[in-house]
Amino acid sequence: MHATCHKFEVYVTAVLQAKPDTIVEVWRGNSTVPWQHYMSRIASQGYKTILSSCWYLNYISYGQDWRKYYQCEPQNFTGSAEQHSNVIGGEACVWAEYIDGTNILSTLWPRASAVAERLWSSRDVTDVESAKFRLDQQRCRMVRRGIPAKPILDGYCGDYEFGFPESMGIYKQVTQEEHPNTSAGSPVWPRSSLTYTLLLILAQKIVRISYHL
Repeated sequence: MHATCHKFEVYVTAVLQAKPDTIVEVWRGNSTVPWQHYMSRIASQGYKTILSSCWYLNYISYGQDWRKYYQCEPQNFTGSAEQHSNVIGGEACVWAEYIDGTNILSTLWPRASAVAERLWSSRDVTDVESAKFRLDQQRCRMVRRGIPAKPILDGYCGDYEFGFPESMGIYKQVTQEEHPNTSAGSPVWPRSSLTYTLLLILAQKIVRISYHL
């Protein structure tokens, strides 16, 4: 049986001499020593590498932080074409000091979708402004499946708007027969009381007005 060893980059850059077929994951990087330094160093030694330094999804910042994940290019370091070819992928990671079952899905998505498009796309696909529409469509697909992914644009998903009356307040069951081109599923929240429904309607009106100011 043939197996390939996967090591974090710190073990290789410290004292261990890894086997030539070892895959090294680069996870370090900051404003003082950026991840590009480690990628260049490991790739120049001939190791296959994967990057996770810029894709720690638990590092949440204000605003549309999915953009910074989308703009991270794992081959963007100083090196030869051969060294760049040693980069075989990347990994989105989440450390769970402040994450549990209540917020894991909204922490992951749509940030992980941005990472996925970056890793599965050509290097010349870099336009964030066009990517936001694709990622918003994917976000709506996930919402229709009951996954509470955070909004990319205004949060509106056409015939199904998570958190507002048409999807949650009256607990409407979305079936494949009703919407053959969408995903079947129902909201993850329980049926609301009349008071809660009215509050949701009020909230919807306020949000809608704010979008058009």
